[in-house]
Amino acid sequence: MRTRIVVWLTLVATHVGAGAIGWVGGSDRLAAVVAGTIYLPLWPLAKFGAPVVQRSGWMFPPPTALGWTAVVVVWLAVWWGVAAGIAWFLARRCRAN
Repeated sequence: MRTRIVVWLTLVATHVGAGAIGWVGGSDRLAAVVAGTIYLPLWPLAKFGAPVVQRSGWMFPPPTALGWTAVVVVWLAVWWGVAAGIAWFLARRCRAN
């Protein structure tokens, strides 16, 4: 379980760090990827009618509080699943040796 938490925290920190670098550094490509990680979880929820983005005329309307909560929950769950897979693989590899 400890391996899973360490891997999970590393993945989350990498995701947040990439967002910070894209925001501060002004990298257009990285900023586009970060924007994708925000709007990718919101798109299906918005299609079902959940109020996850503000209704405005802009191309990328800002997320609501529910939208930000959904983004955080989705990515924490995704990285938890990836960390569980990596921890399982490492544990299996250690048992084989």
